[in-house]
Amino acid sequence: RPVRTRSLLALALCMPLVLATVPEASASFPGNDGLVIYSADGDLWVVRADGTGGRQLTSGPADDGYVSWSADGKRIVFRRDGRIHTMNANGRRIRNTGVTGTDPRWYPDGTRIVFWNQFGVSTMRPNGTGRRLIFENSFAENFAHVFRTPSYSVEGYLAVSEFEHELEGSFEDILVEAPPPSNDCGFP
Repeated sequence: RPVRTRSLLALALCMPLVLATVPEASASFPGNDGLVIYSADGDLWVVRADGTGGRQLTSGPADDGYVSWSADGKRIVFRRDGRIHTMNANGRRIRNTGVTGTDPRWYPDGTRIVFWNQFGVSTMRPNGTGRRLIFENSFAENFAHVFRTPSYSVEGYLAVSEFEHELEGSFEDILVEAPPPSNDCGFP
């Protein structure tokens, strides 16, 4: 077991370095059966963690990226040409939510998606309805307060990157909010 643990640790530590060397690609792990999903050259692919069994899920002129598995590994959310889409894990039943955004992530129970855009961080149902702005960006002369790159933990905690810029300086921080009791995603 120690050798396997070390191998998994080495893979976990090396995966970001490997992914950082691939231009215009992003990945999400783990998925159904331990598959890694990633984007390369505007298309989505899945591959086993050991790099074998690669299979293309999307193709065509659209630019697909910012991809993420649902917690159960059955659904995928991604951005296509600036709009958030969902599909089954096999690449079928692609659905356009009609919502503009980036970096979409599933709520752990699969009932909502969190994402960010120029307005801030929002949630919505997988079909694009029920949108709710939960962290609002604000801009003024010589000032910007921006929320971005949301992500849920398995327990439902939401982490959001907060960036503030003023003439005197700037800072970036990570906010973590407890999950709502009934998944209404009514964060502050």
